[in-house]
Amino acid sequence: MSKPECVKDLQTFMGFIQYLGKCMPNMSTVSAPLRTLLEKNTVWHWDEIQETSFQKLKEMATNAPLLQFYDSNKTLTLSVDASLKGLGAVLIQNQKPVAYASRVLTQTQQRYPQIERETLAIVYGCNKFHEYVYGRRVQIETGHKPLQSIFLRPLHQTQPRLQRLLIALEKYDLKVDYKPGKEMYLADHLSRSFLKETKEVLVPDFHVNDIHLISHLPIAPEMYAKFQKETANDEHLQELQDVIFDGWPNEKSELLHSLRPYLTFRDELSVIDGLLYKSNKAVVPKVLQNEMLDKIHESHLGIVKCKSRARDVLFWIGMGQDIEDKVKACGLCAQHQSLNAKEPMLMPEIPERPWSKLATDLFEYKKQHYLLVVDYYSKWPEVMKLDNETSKNTIDYLKGLMSRFGYIDELVSDNGPQFSSLEFKDLLPNMDLNIQRAAHTMLNRMYKQKEVFKSSRS
Repeated sequence: MSKPECVKDLQTFMGFIQYLGKCMPNMSTVSAPLRTLLEKNTVWHWDEIQETSFQKLKEMATNAPLLQFYDSNKTLTLSVDASLKGLGAVLIQNQKPVAYASRVLTQTQQRYPQIERETLAIVYGCNKFHEYVYGRRVQIETGHKPLQSIFLRPLHQTQPRLQRLLIALEKYDLKVDYKPGKEMYLADHLSRSFLKETKEVLVPDFHVNDIHLISHLPIAPEMYAKFQKETANDEHLQELQDVIFDGWPNEKSELLHSLRPYLTFRDELSVIDGLLYKSNKAVVPKVLQNEMLDKIHESHLGIVKCKSRARDVLFWIGMGQDIEDKVKACGLCAQHQSLNAKEPMLMPEIPERPWSKLATDLFEYKKQHYLLVVDYYSKWPEVMKLDNETSKNTIDYLKGLMSRFGYIDELVSDNGPQFSSLEFKDLLPNMDLNIQRAAHTMLNRMYKQKEVFKSSRS
């Protein structure tokens, strides 16, 4: 752990010490020379008294009684963090440290996106403390919230660059929990005050993985180069790429409005060889989207088939709707599409004589209620203004019609309360009248028509 070079470095170190302060005797006395440097009107200086205080605090933090002995019967927590240039890890039992570890990132690793650096910190912590964490349940504390959901997914559903890191962790039994970075005093300080060594080879380089991902995509070298060029020129995708590398904010309000649709699947996004990927699918720049739509629909498949074909290898926000609009606007598809079979009109059976079968219903016109009766044989209509809508009043008007034209054999109506009431049902046996509900009659006719259609097809 190197000595602080400025006030900010000292603040980080003092946060580390304050977290351990409840277990460090005389901490306030020993740290007094350092705390004076944090006063507002104090000019930064590092003299022998500060060096002595710094070394004493480091000694107290790395020896008993503060540093605990490992106990295999107690719950074990591995707290990890990644800064722009270093990794930090600390084993904790009973809220006290068991062992510390830190290291500097290589130049290549410093260019990793934030989510990969945070995953690499877990790999580093497990490798460093392999003898402690192997063969038992370990709780991981990380300051990167998307890692919670990533560790719950099947391996094949994670982005390709993370798969290699996750494979290195398959031998461990880990439970990943999120803890805000401002509360991870130990791991955060270790990742910023790291040791200048990179002895461990945590994982091999990404070159093999890149080749496999490129070969997965059905894309010619010329089109691949075109994707790289247009991605570099697309301002929107460059903003997205910056967020992927720098890390996603904790609050949605802190994110650019244009990038908020990506927030729900941010842990699936990665940048490889100048291209953006959502899982194994290439993110298409705005300039190339129309060209990709033409290729998707070049064989004039339907909407479902085009969507299925595109979703295997391509992605952009609103792609599904764009494909629908493309297929619907295709004149050739509209000209040759199969039309829905025309159903023949269902004609009712015509009775043998007038006034044998009637249809009836009630309607309202200008706040007045009327009874409509139509003869199936002659199509003769009768309209009567009702005094009220009761069953008794409706029956009286029907009896008046039958007194003029004679008794009927069948009456078709809907399920209105006037025709389904007990009073109306009592009328039927006395008049030897058969009444049909229009809904039931329509279903029976549709069933008969379906049987006729099947027999004609066979």
